[in-house]
Amino acid sequence: MKMYASMGFAVLACWGAWCNVAVAADATGREVLLDNSHVQVVRLEYPAGSESGLHTHEYPARTVYVLQGGEVEIVAPHGEKRPLTLATGSVFVMPAATHNIQNVGTSAVMLLEQELKYAHPEVDEVLEQAQIRALLTQFLTGVEEAEVHNNFWADDLVYTSSRGTRTNKAAIMAGFENPRDTPTEGPVYSAEDVDIRLYGETAVLAFTLVAKASGEAGQAATTDYYLNTGTLLKREGTGQVVAWQATKKAAL
Repeated sequence: MKMYASMGFAVLACWGAWCNVAVAADATGREVLLDNSHVQVVRLEYPAGSESGLHTHEYPARTVYVLQGGEVEIVAPHGEKRPLTLATGSVFVMPAATHNIQNVGTSAVMLLEQELKYAHPEVDEVLEQAQIRALLTQFLTGVEEAEVHNNFWADDLVYTSSRGTRTNKAAIMAGFENPRDTPTEGPVYSAEDVDIRLYGETAVLAFTLVAKASGEAGQAATTDYYLNTGTLLKREGTGQVVAWQATKKAAL
C-alpha cells in the first residue's frame, strides 16, 4: 500500500554508600564501570556487523549517551526490526525492555548506559514520553506496513485528514487488502518539533510531519510539511491513538 502525503501521517561524582566500583569487561565489548544499589553504569562497544544477542534491561529506566554513533537495528523478541540512527553526542532515556541490538553500519558504535535501579515520578514521566516518541518513530518508519498501523491506531479511532475528510481505523486497514499491482515508492516520513503532554492515562502528541518525496523521472524532489495532533490512551500497558488531526502547514 502506498501512503499519500495528503493524509498527513504521520524521543561521576562518587562517595560514601553510593560507591561500589566494579570494572569488568567481556569479549562482547561490555564494560561495567559502576554497580551499586542505585545505579549501574556500563560502557558498550558494537563493532561493525556485531550484535548484542537477545537481552533484558530489567531496571525501570536507563539513560544512553552515544560516544560514537552509527546505524543500528533494534530487534524485538518476536523478530520485528526497527532501524535507528545514533548521532554522536546524543543522549536519551529508555524504559525497561528486551531486545537484540545489531550494528548494521560500517563502523563501531559505542554507548555509555546508566541503568537506574529505582522509580521516581519525574523519571516515570520522562519514560512515558520516550515510549510515545519511540512509538511515533516506529510508525513513521513502518508506515507501509499493515501491522504497524494496526498497533498504532485504536479500534475507535476518529481521523481527520489534511484533505478535510474524516475516516476511521477500519477504512485505513482496508487500504492494505488490495495492494497496487505495481508498488510505487512513497515519501520518507520524519517528525520535527515533537511535543508530548501527559494527562494521567491520556497523552497529547503534537509534531510537524516532514514528507520527502524523491520525485519520479523528470520531476523534482518535494518536501511537504503537516501539523499533526494525536490523542493517545494507555490501554493494556501501551498507548493507542483514538483521535488524529492532520493539517497541511501554511507556507511562510
